[in-house]
Amino acid sequence: MTAANEDSVRMSRWLLVLKNFNNNKPLPPAMVTQMEEYFEYYWKNNKNYAIATEDDYAILSELPNNIKSSIFKDFLFQDFLD
Repeated sequence: MTAANEDSVRMSRWLLVLKNFNNNKPLPPAMVTQMEEYFEYYWKNNKNYAIATEDDYAILSELPNNIKSSIFKDFLFQDFLD
């Protein structure tokens, strides 16, 4: 399961918790839609998802520093740095 999928599942669970604390009344559908759209955009554009899990970070940390730097500056954040 990808980090974005895991976050989506966590968000669904969180919405159920909110519903439970609101006498089983769900949030308004328009509000849920706004939250889903926000997080879909965030998850799609969050470059840090490339190293979201401990396994991802473990692989990255084993690479030589010049390759790690290149991953960040020439790939993940190139558009930001330009």
